[in-house]
Amino acid sequence: MDAPTNLRLASDDVTDRGATSLRLLWDGVTNATEYRLRLIDSVGTVFLEVQNAACVAAGLIPNREYTISVMAMGGGASSPYSSQIVTCTRPPRPPAPTSAALPFGTVVSWDWSALQLDESVPVTGTVVCRDASGVSMSIVESSDRIGSAQTAVYGASYFSLFLTSVRPSAPGGVNASVSSPESQSTSLIGAVPDGGAVVQKELLQRLCMQAIRRA
Repeated sequence: MDAPTNLRLASDDVTDRGATSLRLLWDGVTNATEYRLRLIDSVGTVFLEVQNAACVAAGLIPNREYTISVMAMGGGASSPYSSQIVTCTRPPRPPAPTSAALPFGTVVSWDWSALQLDESVPVTGTVVCRDASGVSMSIVESSDRIGSAQTAVYGASYFSLFLTSVRPSAPGGVNASVSSPESQSTSLIGAVPDGGAVVQKELLQRLCMQAIRRA
């Protein structure tokens, strides 16, 4: 019996390559009545048996790399294992960061300490800010599971968080989670109509003058 061929991920969409599951496809083998999928990770091996040339391998560890192959079985015979592929699950989706408005900026805090994932390679959290016009930019990157940062962002803003790690088996070598839900903040300066920038400038000038006097 010939080994299955063209073993592959169904797609790189989050529904096919998730944090705890992988949807796999391969070309079926004539006279095969079932298939045995073998997934090898850093701690052991998992076997799954299915009747069709497709399988959703679930219950996997987030952000972990898996070496996968499949064999065909039927009529008391079995094939060799197919060629291997190497792929990885995504990091889990983190909770939304929180934000607190300052007179001329925003403090953003994050906490993804409760998430379970493979950290055999470093994992980085990136906070993204989206303004009211829809423009987004990364404002903080940190490998700390719990932390906060003061930013110069003011006005109505929306903050989200996503996790990344370097995995050669991920597209482009970067393994990224789904972004968290957004949280919203409006700093005091941003809430001042027609003159917020002037108020901000005046506050900064006062702080500078105070620092000069103390010196």
